Amino acid sequence: MNIKNRLEEDTPLHLAVAYKDDLDVVLAVVESLLDCEADPRIQNKNQLMSLQLVDSMNKELRDLLQQVIAGYQVDRHDIANDNDNNDDDGDDDDGLSDEE
Repeated sequence: MNIKNRLEEDTPLHLAVAYKDDLDVVLAVVESLLDCEADPRIQNKNQLMSLQLVDSMNKELRDLLQQVIAGYQVDRHDIANDNDNNDDDGDDDDGLSDEE
C-alpha cells in the first residue's frame, strides 16, 4: 500500500490527493487507501507528504489527512487506562493521614 513509484517516489496516496478533476472521487479513494493503512506521513522525492499536495480548496480532505497524521502521533502512553493502578492525581491515598 505504501510502495513508491520510481520517478517521483509517490505513493498511491500522493497520486490520489493530486487528482483534482472530481473532489468526491478523490475523497472516496483517499478514504479507501487510508482504510487499507496507507501512511500519510511518507514523503516523496521532493520531501512532500500527501497532505502537502492537497488542493487548498479541499478542506474536507485536508482535515481528514491531518486527523490521521495526528492519530499516528498518539502512542499508548497518551491514552488513559482505567485498569491502571497508578494514582497520578497527586493524592497519597494510602489510608494514613499526614498527622500520624
